[in-house]
Amino acid sequence: MTIGEERNLYAIVLAAGKGKRMKSQLPKVLHKLGEKTLIDWVLDVVEEIDVSKSIVVVGFEREQVISHIRGSRNAEKFDFAVQDELLGTADAVKRALPLLPASGDVFVLCGDVPMLRAETLEEMFALHKDTSAAATILTAIIDDPTGYGRIVRDEDGYVEKIVEHRDASPGELLVKEINSGTYIFDLKILRKAILLVKNENAQKEFYLTDVIRIMRSWNLKISAISVKNRWEVEGVNSKEQLERMEKMLNRRKV
Repeated sequence: MTIGEERNLYAIVLAAGKGKRMKSQLPKVLHKLGEKTLIDWVLDVVEEIDVSKSIVVVGFEREQVISHIRGSRNAEKFDFAVQDELLGTADAVKRALPLLPASGDVFVLCGDVPMLRAETLEEMFALHKDTSAAATILTAIIDDPTGYGRIVRDEDGYVEKIVEHRDASPGELLVKEINSGTYIFDLKILRKAILLVKNENAQKEFYLTDVIRIMRSWNLKISAISVKNRWEVEGVNSKEQLERMEKMLNRRKV
């Protein structure tokens, strides 16, 4: 029996995006950082924490992504869900849920965030279980949080809400703790909450952050843990960002 099976722990990896800012027909997650593709960095960490099953959500040029993963991974440990239309992160997660058990805990990871460490995910999971949280969010504290969703905590240190930059009050704009987009959810609760997410926004997309809002409306506990090195939660959205990360990776090797 694997550790993942003992812990009833799973993972959903979001890898459906085209990555328009990459200006390439290659799916964003198949761009290389060092000797590995972005998705390989993420899946290596998933295998290191030994979840019992991972679902990769694919969309743009999905056959390329599926072929790449199947060519290098244990097929029994991975499955694929398809998001034909990119309707937001909650929609992507919703498509993966039928492939997972009814209960347990599930990581939601972004396929374009390559520097996450297994130790960080283990710390997240430990906090999630220790606090009996419905969800646990990985956060970062940065000097200039402009444009990011802010983490607003209550007096006990639990997450009260995630406030998008455009909706933040002057006081909330001073908060330097941001949402990284990496989560753990209690599967039973996630299944109920995600059905209530609506796309009443300018982009007409279903956002996973709304799941947090719904869970809080049910007075459920939301925990959060902050990374020590913000590079761990840095995403790749352009070739310029990829180049910066390549330089950072090379500095690590020196």
